Amino acid sequence: MSIGKSLHGQTVLVTRNERQAGVFQQKIEALNGHAVLTSLIRFEPTLTKEKAQAFLKDLQNSHWLVFTSVNGASFFLNYIKDHHLHKSLTHLKVAAVGEKTSAYLEQHGLKVDVVPERFIAEELADALLDHVRPGERVFVAKGHLSRDVVKETLIPLGIEVKEWILYETVKDEEGIAALKTAMTKQSFDFITFT
Repeated sequence: MSIGKSLHGQTVLVTRNERQAGVFQQKIEALNGHAVLTSLIRFEPTLTKEKAQAFLKDLQNSHWLVFTSVNGASFFLNYIKDHHLHKSLTHLKVAAVGEKTSAYLEQHGLKVDVVPERFIAEELADALLDHVRPGERVFVAKGHLSRDVVKETLIPLGIEVKEWILYETVKDEEGIAALKTAMTKQSFDFITFT
């Protein structure tokens, strides 16, 4: 390992969500740094069991299933599992915003048909333009902070889009308290935000 690629003796504050911080921590430690984890946000599911029938109906009536994040994919698959809706996916073509989302979906048995070259909503919407046809229906699984780029791009072309908010991002009060404590006890060479 070269000196330029070492964090030897340096402390890095990682403010990433607890579920996702582990990989980042491993990379820091592989470079001989010390990672301190404090989650500033957490993700909570938004769909109740009462929405399962409407969710299933929209899935069954759709041609495309679109994911704007790994979190959206995770909450979607958990909701499908928790409500025994597995059979409803086989007819759908799948689009994912990026490689990580695509890999996650494929690890869970979904074949991904469309992934844009650049991993942003505008590129996902543009990539879908080459595949989705007027009259087709698109089911978008997303979080409450996701922008409506896919919907705004496809609807004017005669494509029906149903957006389902599967999770919301909220402050992690415990993580914020842990951050305050950590900052009084030590100093950091780097503070990261993702």
